[in-house]
Amino acid sequence: MSPIFADPDRGDIHYFTVLSITGTASAGASDVSLYFKVDNITGVVYVNEANVLDYESGAQYTLTIRCTDDNLQEEQVPPHLYADQTISVTINDANDAPVFYSTSLKQSLKENSAEMTFLTGTPVIVTDQDVDDYSYFSIVQNYGSPAMFGINSMTGDIYQLSNSFNYEQIQSVHIKVMATDHGKLVNNRTAPPKSTIATVNITIMDVNEAPSF
Repeated sequence: MSPIFADPDRGDIHYFTVLSITGTASAGASDVSLYFKVDNITGVVYVNEANVLDYESGAQYTLTIRCTDDNLQEEQVPPHLYADQTISVTINDANDAPVFYSTSLKQSLKENSAEMTFLTGTPVIVTDQDVDDYSYFSIVQNYGSPAMFGINSMTGDIYQLSNSFNYEQIQSVHIKVMATDHGKLVNNRTAPPKSTIATVNITIMDVNEAPSF
């Protein structure tokens, strides 16, 4: 994006600077005055800090650009002349990926547990900046063959399948779970779903077992 300007003095060279930027800073981001820059020769305005523009935090920014000439038309050098222009920048909405509470979750399971026993520990929870969007869960990297774990696609609760674990043989395993949102309607077009993956570290807990002859 570049400002449009005209100068009746032919041959003048022009230089561009950003005087001010106003708007709302994204959560955890730096001052909005660093969000945009202008090429001082071409006047092209560009994003200075990647990934800081967030529709949910602030969808509108106002930039004041100054264009200054070099006054080549005069033999003497009077003060440079300038003109200021205000530019409005609108941030378009986009589908945001779900975010896990933690990308490394810890859960546990007692050895010798029955089929369909649910694991305990850090819940599989995600947040999504997109209002009213929700995610479904799946296991993308399971343990064992056949697979030892299942997951409730709506709640994220993980459970043991038919085979049980023996603490004396194995004390910990891990699986990877994926949260996928349902996409989003943006500018009358459906943005595709986005996914996020987290590792679930599962500790097998020892229980007291009766002696056998």
